[in-house]
Amino acid sequence: MIHENKRITLSDIAEMVGVSKTIISKVANAHPNVQVSKAKRQKIEDIIRRYNYRPLSSAQSLATRRTRQIAFMLSSQTTLGLANPYFAKTLAGVYDGCAKHAYQCMVTVYDFSDISQFMMPENLCRLSIDGCILSGYFDINVLQKMDELRVPMVMGNGPPLKNIVSAIPHCNPSDLRVMFDYITGHGHRDIWFASDLTDDCRSLEHFLPGYSPPVRVRILPRRDAADEFAYGKLYAAEFLNLPPGERPTLVYGSDHFGAAFLSELRAGGVNCPRDISFLSGAETTLAQWHQPPLTTFDHDCYRIGLESVEVLVRLLDGAPADEETAEPPPFKQIHRAILERNSISTLNSL
Repeated sequence: MIHENKRITLSDIAEMVGVSKTIISKVANAHPNVQVSKAKRQKIEDIIRRYNYRPLSSAQSLATRRTRQIAFMLSSQTTLGLANPYFAKTLAGVYDGCAKHAYQCMVTVYDFSDISQFMMPENLCRLSIDGCILSGYFDINVLQKMDELRVPMVMGNGPPLKNIVSAIPHCNPSDLRVMFDYITGHGHRDIWFASDLTDDCRSLEHFLPGYSPPVRVRILPRRDAADEFAYGKLYAAEFLNLPPGERPTLVYGSDHFGAAFLSELRAGGVNCPRDISFLSGAETTLAQWHQPPLTTFDHDCYRIGLESVEVLVRLLDGAPADEETAEPPPFKQIHRAILERNSISTLNSL
């Protein structure tokens, strides 16, 4: 007899049903092939429900060859790290997605920005996780190095590699059209684009040649300024040194880039939106409460976190990864939307 305050074990259930502990373990862990009669399987399941039996994580790992752990890995070069609202929201989505599929969510902040300084994270080396979701600023060479371990990985926003699947493309053609239609609809043709991520550059390179009306887009290299505030301050100084006729009329960048960029311009006598328009790529409280409040091209980062888990779980369950002849698991497209505030003016030349 099992006392109410005693945790039921595999041995207890095996004795009650008259089968081996191996069979009990397989039923408890929903193993697809269990050599047991329907009647005994039903009895096992009834006991599991009655006593609220939960397999120990170590036993589950042995039975399923999984740790039931997914790592959320954020680049330490990401401005403000997990205090950055964009990535905090992404993590919230990852956490809820893991809970939905009965995975534990591990969180790691690591420097993925420089291949010459890179050391493989210990939990990847020991393969103590089933897969991971990557977010933040990554050196493409580091991603390729991590790919050698063949641990299923999903990049929340970024370039797909062989074993690293991009869950949500950062700049897909339909979203780029929405953004540039909005920008050119307000008369802007000369634009600075403050993102030199490989995926963004590649997407723009393919999109812009066929876009009408023609626009001039300059991608702003980071020049070793990984911090978004330093990145914004750097190009504010360059902007102020240009003659007014050579300045862009609109700048696109993150909320942090925008805060630093526009603050420096304001100190130099340049007003937003009178003299320069700004479009933020992140919908955050900083964008909402900035002066002026920033118009944003919102990417639902919470849903990106959720969908990244969905893609990763499908990989773990046997869906094909991005191999030479296989497509990555499908994902729900999350389209970006313009949230209009006061940081973009309409040019008189329109």
